[in-house]
Amino acid sequence: MQPVQLAQSFKARMVELDIDEAELVRRYCAVRNQKGDLAANPNNQRKNVQRVLHAQGNPTFQTLVDLVSALEGNLVLRWQVEVVRLERLQREDLLQL
Repeated sequence: MQPVQLAQSFKARMVELDIDEAELVRRYCAVRNQKGDLAANPNNQRKNVQRVLHAQGNPTFQTLVDLVSALEGNLVLRWQVEVVRLERLQREDLLQL
């Protein structure tokens, strides 16, 4: 997903939850605090959130995970194992000919 698409996705979720940027920053800090980052507060984390919402820079994976959590979501990774297995079978068939 491109940064602009990601930003739009986060903004759409904010509309669904009826929250503004300030509330997202507070929620993001609460997630960081729960993970043990007690120094995270709206003053020092606002720019991290703004960069994601405005598709600027390259946020860390952890920042994205925590923002998804702050927006009451889950992040799911799916590996395309079936596709790799099919390609391997096709290659083996070619070798046997």
